[in-house]
Amino acid sequence: MTAKKFPKVPKEAIVRSEDEKPAKIELRPEEVESKDEVEQKKLHSVNHDMDGDGSPDT
Repeated sequence: MTAKKFPKVPKEAIVRSEDEKPAKIELRPEEVESKDEVEQKKLHSVNHDMDGDGSPDT
């Protein structure tokens, strides 16, 4: 059995690992929610059950 010959691959078609790295993303301070803001949203969520009766509190 002879090895199968494959066609030449152009250099542009080869993806190198450094090409796949994600672009740097900068978050401005106003775009980052604080832990308090996230917790506050959870507390005001319709799905939040404060008294543990299994139904959402409004």
